[in-house]
Amino acid sequence: MSRNIQINEAGVSLESFIKDNEALLSALAVIAALFVFSKDLSPSYAAGTILFFLTGGIVLLWLEIWFKFPEQVTWRLFLFRYVMLWSVIGIIYCWLYQYRAFWDIALFIPMTIIAYWFEADLVHQVLGIFPATRKFFGIGNRQKTKMQRWIIGISVLVGLFLAFYFGVMISTGTNLFLDILKLNFPKS
Repeated sequence: MSRNIQINEAGVSLESFIKDNEALLSALAVIAALFVFSKDLSPSYAAGTILFFLTGGIVLLWLEIWFKFPEQVTWRLFLFRYVMLWSVIGIIYCWLYQYRAFWDIALFIPMTIIAYWFEADLVHQVLGIFPATRKFFGIGNRQKTKMQRWIIGISVLVGLFLAFYFGVMISTGTNLFLDILKLNFPKS
């Protein structure tokens, strides 16, 4: 995700990006249409559940589209990328704000996954820098020794524990902040 995006007139244009990712963008449009259709369904708790999952589908599809952006882009595709990014950040905020009952219970799950992803990426990058650590952990080797497998297994378990800890702490703070917002700015 930390790719270096460069604006270049010879880069991929917005039109060609849309043509190349037509299926994903069409799926995004279909889910958005289902979202609008589902708003007035009865009973309202079932409609709310459907809307919750459709919003999750929109977020997942957008992440798939985000990872398909090329490194060399025209300025229109660059602007499209960031307009879509900020729109999805707004959708995620509304998703967290609107469905407080669910997220009060389960927000630690995605936060733990995100924390583990950041941890694993950071540790892999740091360990991959030094030849001694690459050799010690067997990074780049297909055949690992029994000791290397044990060390990696223990490292994964420690990483999962830390990710769970950070996920719970981040979700607690996020839930508290969103609950305060919801109490101070109720729906009108």
